Amino acid sequence: MKRWEFWAVGAVVALLLLLALLGRGRHDKNAVVDFVSTAQDIQLALDRFAAEHGGYPPDAANFGRPIGLNTRYIRWKPEWLIDYEVGPNQAGGFYACLEYCGPAATARYEGLCAEPEYRRDFADGQPIPGRRNRIWVISEDARILPPPPPPPGQ
Repeated sequence: MKRWEFWAVGAVVALLLLLALLGRGRHDKNAVVDFVSTAQDIQLALDRFAAEHGGYPPDAANFGRPIGLNTRYIRWKPEWLIDYEVGPNQAGGFYACLEYCGPAATARYEGLCAEPEYRRDFADGQPIPGRRNRIWVISEDARILPPPPPPPGQ
């Protein structure tokens, strides 16, 4: 190869690397915008549920629809990769929170809702430094309904 060919190949590789770096995160940005929009819809549904039933549903399992939150409130889609989580807050009550676990190609639960400082500082889907997931706090002081009894025979 001639000297100018090495420079040309190097320039092409550098350009491709630059384009790859610029394109990195594009899918993430759209996914995060979708999460914020979906989280707002979920919050409206959960708030309606809480108003009608006197509290928010108990914790849901792995991207599943919260217990009792049927299609009358929202058509929950597991492919949203949103985990509905409830847990104790620092004031003796409970929080209700959503964790978006899918801004990248694969879902990864990080348990971010359990951290009080994250709920305080990043409650509306803002990026959390050093973390890829986002959270949406439904309520920091939520009345949580007890789980329903198991079906007979179980």
